[in-house]
Amino acid sequence: YKVTDAAKKTVTAVSGTDKNGSTSITIQNTVIVNNATCTVTEISANAFKGYTKLKKVTIGSNVKKVGKAAFSGCKNLKNIKVQSNVLKSFGKKALKGTNAKLTIKLQKKMKPATLRNKLIKQIKKAGNKKVKVK
Repeated sequence: YKVTDAAKKTVTAVSGTDKNGSTSITIQNTVIVNNATCTVTEISANAFKGYTKLKKVTIGSNVKKVGKAAFSGCKNLKNIKVQSNVLKSFGKKALKGTNAKLTIKLQKKMKPATLRNKLIKQIKKAGNKKVKVK
């Protein structure tokens, strides 16, 4: 994790701990950095690019942005669960090279209501044409 705003205590997820072995990753709601509780608000560009064994991702409830190519090349990634109802953007090519059977589960109640539809359009343009969004 990398601190993005010390005053607001926000951080971004920049990478996982085991690129060649992780099959499941959870982006936490908050993490502790230098004895301070920080909110995880985004997944940075290329954060999990090339994690070929990754199958499942859970995105925490405070994440507002998924960066460009964040999960690019994760050829076994089949399941993303989004716990956030404040996710506003899904980066270009974020899903390029992911499994054809990839399913993304979004929150039913996102605010504003139009945000969910906008997000679905961004996800469908993120590099995996066969992605299913629930």
